[in-house]
Amino acid sequence: MGTMTATAPAAGSALSEPVVVRYAAAGVMLFAVVGALASPHGPVVGWAGAVAAIAVAATLLLAGVSGVVLHGGLLLIAAALTVQSAGVSSTLGWMGFCLIAVWAGVSSPPRMVVATTAVLLSVFVVQFAADPSEPGWAAWSTGTLFSAVTCVFARKLVVTLAELRDAQQELAIRSREEERARIAAEIHDVVGHALTVTLLHISSARLALDEGPEVAGAALAEAERLARAGLDEIRAGVGLMRADGHPALAPLPDAAALPALTDSYRKAGVDVSLAVTGDLSGVGGTHGLVLYRIVQEALTNATRHTAGQPVSVRVDAGADNITADVENECAGTPVTDTGPGLPGSGLRGMADRAASVGGTLTAGPTGGRWHVRAVLPR
Repeated sequence: MGTMTATAPAAGSALSEPVVVRYAAAGVMLFAVVGALASPHGPVVGWAGAVAAIAVAATLLLAGVSGVVLHGGLLLIAAALTVQSAGVSSTLGWMGFCLIAVWAGVSSPPRMVVATTAVLLSVFVVQFAADPSEPGWAAWSTGTLFSAVTCVFARKLVVTLAELRDAQQELAIRSREEERARIAAEIHDVVGHALTVTLLHISSARLALDEGPEVAGAALAEAERLARAGLDEIRAGVGLMRADGHPALAPLPDAAALPALTDSYRKAGVDVSLAVTGDLSGVGGTHGLVLYRIVQEALTNATRHTAGQPVSVRVDAGADNITADVENECAGTPVTDTGPGLPGSGLRGMADRAASVGGTLTAGPTGGRWHVRAVLPR
Protein backbone atom coordinates (compact mmCIF):
# COMPACT_ATOMS: atom_id res chain seq x y z
CA MET A 1 0.00 0.00 0.00
CA GLY A 2 1.34 3.35 -0.95
CA THR A 3 2.38 6.04 1.43
CA MET A 4 0.36 9.22 1.48
CA THR A 5 2.45 12.30 2.02
CA ALA A 6 1.08 15.78 2.64
CA THR A 7 3.42 18.60 1.70
CA ALA A 8 3.68 21.75 3.76
CA PRO A 9 4.25 25.08 2.00
CA ALA A 10 7.89 25.97 1.61
CA ALA A 11 9.29 28.74 3.73
CA GLY A 12 9.85 30.94 0.68
CA SER A 13 6.54 30.35 -1.09
CA ALA A 14 3.40 32.38 -0.93
CA LEU A 15 0.68 31.41 1.49
CA SER A 16 -2.94 31.36 0.42
CA GLU A 17 -5.06 33.95 2.20
CA PRO A 18 -8.76 33.52 3.03
CA VAL A 19 -11.13 35.63 0.91
CA VAL A 20 -12.35 37.46 4.01
CA VAL A 21 -8.79 38.67 4.67
CA ARG A 22 -8.53 40.03 1.12
CA TYR A 23 -11.80 41.93 1.48
CA ALA A 24 -10.69 43.30 4.84
CA ALA A 25 -7.37 44.43 3.35
CA ALA A 26 -9.14 46.12 0.43
CA GLY A 27 -11.42 47.88 2.87
CA VAL A 28 -8.52 49.19 4.97
CA MET A 29 -6.74 50.31 1.80
CA LEU A 30 -9.88 52.18 0.75
CA PHE A 31 -9.95 53.84 4.17
CA ALA A 32 -6.31 54.87 3.76
CA VAL A 33 -6.90 56.37 0.33
CA VAL A 34 -9.94 58.29 1.58
CA GLY A 35 -7.84 59.46 4.50
CA ALA A 36 -5.21 60.73 2.11
CA LEU A 37 -7.91 62.71 0.26
CA ALA A 38 -8.76 64.34 3.60
CA SER A 39 -5.32 66.02 3.72
CA PRO A 40 -5.53 69.57 5.08
CA HIS A 41 -3.60 70.67 1.96
CA GLY A 42 -6.36 69.31 -0.31
CA PRO A 43 -6.28 66.43 -2.75
CA VAL A 44 -3.14 66.69 -4.83
CA VAL A 45 -3.84 64.00 -7.42
CA GLY A 46 -7.61 64.48 -7.20
CA TRP A 47 -10.41 62.02 -7.20
CA ALA A 48 -9.26 60.44 -10.44
CA GLY A 49 -5.97 59.42 -8.83
CA ALA A 50 -7.79 58.14 -5.76
CA VAL A 51 -10.14 56.04 -7.86
CA ALA A 52 -7.17 54.64 -9.78
CA ALA A 53 -5.38 53.70 -6.55
CA ILE A 54 -8.52 52.01 -5.22
CA ALA A 55 -8.96 50.10 -8.46
CA VAL A 56 -5.37 48.85 -8.34
CA ALA A 57 -5.76 47.83 -4.69
CA ALA A 58 -8.99 45.98 -5.39
CA THR A 59 -7.50 44.17 -8.39
CA LEU A 60 -4.38 43.05 -6.50
CA LEU A 61 -5.95 42.14 -3.18
CA LEU A 62 -9.20 40.55 -4.29
CA ALA A 63 -7.72 38.63 -7.22
CA GLY A 64 -5.05 37.02 -5.02
CA VAL A 65 -2.12 38.28 -7.13
CA SER A 66 1.32 37.47 -5.69
CA GLY A 67 4.99 37.80 -6.47
CA VAL A 68 6.60 40.68 -8.35
CA VAL A 69 3.28 41.86 -9.79
CA LEU A 70 1.81 42.23 -6.32
CA HIS A 71 4.79 44.15 -4.98
CA GLY A 72 4.96 46.39 -8.04
CA GLY A 73 1.30 47.28 -7.67
CA LEU A 74 1.64 47.87 -3.93
CA LEU A 75 4.56 50.20 -4.49
CA LEU A 76 2.54 52.11 -7.10
CA ILE A 77 -0.18 52.53 -4.50
CA ALA A 78 2.46 53.69 -2.02
CA ALA A 79 3.64 56.26 -4.53
CA ALA A 80 0.09 57.52 -5.04
CA LEU A 81 -0.43 57.75 -1.28
CA THR A 82 2.85 59.65 -0.91
CA VAL A 83 1.85 62.23 -3.48
CA GLN A 84 -1.73 62.47 -2.20
CA SER A 85 -0.62 63.02 1.41
CA ALA A 86 1.50 65.98 0.31
CA GLY A 87 4.21 65.48 2.93
CA VAL A 88 1.84 65.82 5.88
CA SER A 89 2.34 63.18 8.56
CA SER A 90 -1.04 63.72 10.18
CA THR A 91 -3.11 62.22 7.33
CA LEU A 92 -4.48 58.69 7.51
CA GLY A 93 -3.10 57.93 4.08
CA TRP A 94 0.15 56.73 5.62
CA MET A 95 -1.81 53.84 7.17
CA GLY A 96 -1.68 52.36 3.69
CA PHE A 97 2.07 51.92 4.15
CA CYS A 98 1.46 49.75 7.22
CA LEU A 99 -1.10 47.69 5.27
CA ILE A 100 1.31 47.24 2.37
CA ALA A 101 3.96 46.02 4.82
CA VAL A 102 1.44 43.62 6.35
CA TRP A 103 0.34 42.22 3.01
CA ALA A 104 3.93 41.79 1.85
CA GLY A 105 4.87 40.06 5.11
CA VAL A 106 2.10 37.45 4.96
CA SER A 107 2.16 36.72 1.24
CA SER A 108 5.76 36.97 0.01
CA PRO A 109 9.23 35.48 0.51
CA PRO A 110 11.57 37.26 2.95
CA ARG A 111 13.71 38.92 0.23
CA MET A 112 10.73 40.65 -1.33
CA VAL A 113 9.44 41.69 2.08
CA VAL A 114 12.81 43.28 2.91
CA ALA A 115 12.94 45.09 -0.44
CA THR A 116 9.38 46.40 -0.17
CA THR A 117 9.83 47.51 3.44
CA ALA A 118 13.08 49.26 2.57
CA VAL A 119 11.34 51.25 -0.17
CA LEU A 120 8.52 52.21 2.20
CA LEU A 121 10.91 53.33 4.94
CA SER A 122 12.98 55.32 2.47
CA VAL A 123 9.87 57.40 1.77
CA PHE A 124 9.66 58.36 5.45
CA VAL A 125 13.36 59.16 5.53
CA VAL A 126 12.93 61.53 2.59
CA GLN A 127 9.82 63.09 4.16
CA PHE A 128 11.67 63.62 7.45
CA ALA A 129 14.65 65.16 5.67
CA ALA A 130 12.33 67.53 3.82
CA ASP A 131 10.39 68.60 6.91
CA PRO A 132 11.80 67.46 10.28
CA SER A 133 9.16 69.50 12.10
CA GLU A 134 6.42 67.04 11.20
CA PRO A 135 5.94 64.85 14.34
CA GLY A 136 4.47 61.73 12.73
CA TRP A 137 7.31 60.41 10.55
CA ALA A 138 8.96 58.41 13.36
CA ALA A 139 5.60 56.88 14.36
CA TRP A 140 4.63 55.89 10.80
CA SER A 141 8.06 54.44 10.01
CA THR A 142 8.04 52.46 13.27
CA GLY A 143 4.54 51.20 12.56
CA THR A 144 5.48 50.13 9.03
CA LEU A 145 8.62 48.32 10.20
CA PHE A 146 6.78 46.65 13.08
CA SER A 147 3.99 45.53 10.73
CA ALA A 148 6.46 43.93 8.32
CA VAL A 149 8.54 42.17 11.00
CA THR A 150 5.49 40.91 12.90
CA CYS A 151 3.90 39.46 9.79
CA VAL A 152 7.14 37.79 8.68
CA PHE A 153 7.35 35.99 12.03
CA ALA A 154 3.62 35.18 11.92
CA ARG A 155 4.05 33.74 8.44
CA LYS A 156 6.98 31.63 9.60
CA LEU A 157 4.87 30.36 12.50
CA VAL A 158 2.06 29.39 10.10
CA VAL A 159 4.52 27.50 7.88
CA THR A 160 6.03 25.73 10.90
CA LEU A 161 2.61 24.70 12.20
CA ALA A 162 1.66 23.40 8.75
CA GLU A 163 4.86 21.35 8.56
CA LEU A 164 4.25 20.01 12.08
CA ARG A 165 0.69 19.02 11.19
CA ASP A 166 1.87 17.23 8.03
CA ALA A 167 4.65 15.49 9.96
CA GLN A 168 2.09 14.25 12.51
CA GLN A 169 -0.11 12.91 9.70
CA GLU A 170 2.89 11.18 8.10
CA LEU A 171 3.86 9.66 11.46
CA ALA A 172 0.31 8.37 11.99
CA ILE A 173 0.31 6.78 8.52
CA ARG A 174 3.69 5.14 9.09
CA SER A 175 2.62 3.89 12.51
CA ARG A 176 -0.46 2.24 11.01
CA GLU A 177 1.62 0.63 8.26
CA GLU A 178 4.21 -0.63 10.74
CA GLU A 179 1.42 -2.02 12.95
CA ARG A 180 -0.11 -3.87 10.01
CA ALA A 181 3.29 -5.28 9.05
CA ARG A 182 3.92 -6.36 12.65
CA ILE A 183 0.55 -8.11 12.89
CA ALA A 184 1.15 -9.80 9.52
CA ALA A 185 4.58 -11.03 10.67
CA GLU A 186 3.20 -12.35 13.96
CA ILE A 187 0.32 -14.20 12.32
CA HIS A 188 2.59 -15.57 9.55
CA ASP A 189 5.03 -17.06 12.03
CA VAL A 190 2.36 -18.48 14.33
CA VAL A 191 0.25 -19.94 11.53
CA GLY A 192 3.29 -21.34 9.74
CA HIS A 193 4.50 -23.14 12.86
CA ALA A 194 1.05 -24.41 13.89
CA LEU A 195 0.18 -25.75 10.44
CA THR A 196 3.60 -27.34 9.91
CA VAL A 197 3.55 -29.27 13.19
CA THR A 198 -0.13 -30.16 12.78
CA LEU A 199 0.48 -31.55 9.31
CA LEU A 200 3.40 -33.57 10.64
CA HIS A 201 1.11 -35.17 13.24
CA ILE A 202 -1.61 -35.81 10.68
CA SER A 203 0.95 -37.47 8.41
CA SER A 204 2.13 -39.57 11.35
CA ALA A 205 -1.46 -40.57 12.06
CA ARG A 206 -1.98 -41.64 8.45
CA LEU A 207 1.18 -43.73 8.52
CA ALA A 208 0.21 -45.20 11.90
CA LEU A 209 -3.12 -46.57 10.69
CA ASP A 210 -1.42 -49.84 9.89
CA GLU A 211 -0.09 -50.04 13.47
CA GLY A 212 -3.51 -49.72 14.99
CA PRO A 213 -6.18 -47.11 15.77
CA GLU A 214 -4.72 -46.28 19.16
CA VAL A 215 -1.42 -45.02 17.72
CA ALA A 216 -3.21 -43.07 14.99
CA GLY A 217 -5.67 -41.66 17.51
CA ALA A 218 -2.83 -40.43 19.73
CA ALA A 219 -1.24 -38.66 16.77
CA LEU A 220 -4.53 -37.01 15.81
CA ALA A 221 -5.14 -35.95 19.41
CA GLU A 222 -1.72 -34.28 19.48
CA ALA A 223 -2.47 -32.57 16.16
CA GLU A 224 -5.75 -31.27 17.59
CA ARG A 225 -3.99 -30.00 20.72
CA LEU A 226 -1.37 -28.17 18.67
CA ALA A 227 -4.01 -26.67 16.40
CA ARG A 228 -5.91 -25.32 19.41
CA ALA A 229 -2.69 -24.02 20.94
CA GLY A 230 -1.85 -22.30 17.65
CA LEU A 231 -5.29 -20.69 17.54
CA ASP A 232 -4.89 -19.42 21.11
CA GLU A 233 -1.47 -18.02 20.22
CA ILE A 234 -2.90 -16.20 17.20
CA ARG A 235 -5.60 -14.69 19.41
CA ALA A 236 -3.00 -13.68 21.96
CA GLY A 237 -0.78 -12.06 19.34
CA VAL A 238 -3.60 -10.07 17.78
CA GLY A 239 -5.13 -9.23 21.17
CA LEU A 240 -1.87 -7.78 22.40
CA MET A 241 -1.85 -5.32 19.51
CA ARG A 242 -5.43 -4.14 19.89
CA ALA A 243 -5.94 -0.46 20.59
CA ASP A 244 -8.94 -0.86 22.91
CA GLY A 245 -6.82 -1.55 25.98
CA HIS A 246 -8.10 -5.08 26.60
CA PRO A 247 -5.41 -7.55 27.64
CA ALA A 248 -4.30 -10.41 25.41
CA LEU A 249 -5.99 -13.75 25.92
CA ALA A 250 -2.72 -15.52 26.74
CA PRO A 251 0.89 -14.45 27.32
CA LEU A 252 3.16 -14.47 24.27
CA PRO A 253 6.05 -16.95 24.29
CA ASP A 254 9.61 -16.01 25.15
CA ALA A 255 13.02 -17.67 25.42
CA ALA A 256 11.86 -19.89 28.29
CA ALA A 257 9.41 -21.58 25.90
CA LEU A 258 12.13 -22.82 23.51
CA PRO A 259 12.29 -26.33 25.09
CA ALA A 260 8.52 -26.70 24.64
CA LEU A 261 8.87 -25.50 21.04
CA THR A 262 11.49 -28.08 20.10
CA ASP A 263 9.58 -30.74 22.02
CA SER A 264 6.48 -30.10 19.90
CA TYR A 265 8.52 -30.84 16.75
CA ARG A 266 10.09 -33.86 18.38
CA LYS A 267 6.65 -35.29 19.18
CA ALA A 268 5.73 -34.78 15.53
CA GLY A 269 8.59 -37.03 14.48
CA VAL A 270 11.25 -34.43 13.71
CA ASP A 271 14.78 -35.25 14.79
CA VAL A 272 15.53 -31.97 16.55
CA SER A 273 18.04 -31.26 19.31
CA LEU A 274 18.31 -28.25 21.59
CA ALA A 275 21.46 -27.13 23.41
CA VAL A 276 21.31 -24.11 25.68
CA THR A 277 24.34 -22.41 27.19
CA GLY A 278 23.77 -19.80 29.87
CA ASP A 279 20.61 -18.69 31.62
CA LEU A 280 17.55 -17.89 29.50
CA SER A 281 15.33 -17.00 32.43
CA GLY A 282 16.23 -13.32 32.16
CA VAL A 283 15.56 -13.13 28.40
CA GLY A 284 11.96 -12.01 28.34
CA GLY A 285 9.83 -9.29 26.85
CA THR A 286 10.48 -8.22 23.29
CA HIS A 287 13.94 -9.84 23.08
CA GLY A 288 12.58 -13.16 24.30
CA LEU A 289 9.69 -13.07 21.81
CA VAL A 290 12.05 -12.18 18.93
CA LEU A 291 14.40 -15.04 19.85
CA TYR A 292 11.47 -17.48 20.06
CA ARG A 293 9.97 -16.39 16.72
CA ILE A 294 13.30 -16.62 14.89
CA VAL A 295 13.96 -20.15 16.13
CA GLN A 296 10.33 -21.07 15.41
CA GLU A 297 10.52 -19.80 11.82
CA ALA A 298 13.88 -21.49 11.24
CA LEU A 299 12.45 -24.82 12.46
CA THR A 300 9.35 -24.36 10.31
CA ASN A 301 11.49 -23.76 7.20
CA ALA A 302 13.78 -26.67 8.02
CA THR A 303 10.95 -29.19 8.40
CA ARG A 304 9.11 -27.82 5.40
CA HIS A 305 11.98 -27.92 2.94
CA THR A 306 14.16 -30.73 4.32
CA ALA A 307 11.65 -33.16 5.80
CA GLY A 308 13.20 -36.12 7.59
CA GLN A 309 16.56 -34.45 8.14
CA PRO A 310 17.92 -33.78 11.65
CA VAL A 311 17.85 -30.21 12.91
CA SER A 312 20.07 -28.78 15.62
CA VAL A 313 19.29 -25.70 17.70
CA ARG A 314 21.97 -24.04 19.83
CA VAL A 315 21.36 -21.01 22.02
CA ASP A 316 24.14 -19.19 23.85
CA ALA A 317 22.97 -16.63 26.41
CA GLY A 318 26.10 -14.56 26.97
CA ALA A 319 26.61 -11.51 29.11
CA ASP A 320 26.21 -9.06 26.21
CA ASN A 321 24.54 -11.00 23.40
CA ILE A 322 22.24 -13.94 22.79
CA THR A 323 23.25 -16.12 19.86
CA ALA A 324 20.90 -18.65 18.29
CA ASP A 325 22.12 -21.15 15.65
CA VAL A 326 19.75 -23.43 13.72
CA GLU A 327 21.32 -25.95 11.31
CA ASN A 328 19.92 -28.67 9.06
CA GLU A 329 21.01 -30.64 6.04
CA CYS A 330 20.62 -28.85 2.69
CA ALA A 331 18.27 -30.54 0.25
CA GLY A 332 18.94 -29.27 -3.24
CA THR A 333 18.78 -25.53 -3.80
CA PRO A 334 18.45 -23.63 -0.50
CA VAL A 335 15.19 -21.76 -0.08
CA THR A 336 15.79 -18.10 0.70
CA ASP A 337 12.20 -17.08 1.39
CA THR A 338 9.01 -18.90 2.19
CA GLY A 339 6.57 -16.43 0.72
CA PRO A 340 7.29 -14.14 -2.22
CA GLY A 341 6.21 -10.60 -1.59
CA LEU A 342 4.84 -11.30 1.88
CA PRO A 343 6.17 -8.94 4.54
CA GLY A 344 7.43 -10.78 7.62
CA SER A 345 7.81 -14.14 5.84
CA GLY A 346 10.89 -16.30 5.46
CA LEU A 347 14.36 -14.99 6.00
CA ARG A 348 13.31 -11.40 5.45
CA GLY A 349 10.86 -11.62 8.34
CA MET A 350 13.50 -13.12 10.65
CA ALA A 351 16.00 -10.44 9.67
CA ASP A 352 13.42 -7.72 10.34
CA ARG A 353 12.66 -9.19 13.76
CA ALA A 354 16.35 -9.27 14.67
CA ALA A 355 16.86 -5.70 13.47
CA SER A 356 13.87 -4.50 15.53
CA VAL A 357 15.87 -5.11 18.72
CA GLY A 358 19.25 -4.05 17.31
CA GLY A 359 20.38 -7.54 16.34
CA THR A 360 21.54 -9.22 13.14
CA LEU A 361 20.61 -12.36 11.24
CA THR A 362 22.63 -14.32 8.68
CA ALA A 363 21.55 -17.40 6.73
CA GLY A 364 23.14 -19.54 4.07
CA PRO A 365 24.80 -22.85 3.21
CA THR A 366 27.85 -23.85 5.25
CA GLY A 367 29.63 -27.12 4.48
CA GLY A 368 26.57 -28.82 3.03
CA ARG A 369 24.29 -27.59 5.82
CA TRP A 370 21.87 -24.69 5.96
CA HIS A 371 22.84 -22.40 8.82
CA VAL A 372 20.73 -19.63 10.37
CA ARG A 373 22.39 -17.45 13.00
CA ALA A 374 20.76 -14.67 15.00
CA VAL A 375 22.72 -12.38 17.32
CA LEU A 376 20.60 -10.27 19.66
CA PRO A 377 21.84 -7.76 22.24
CA ARG A 378 20.72 -8.28 25.81
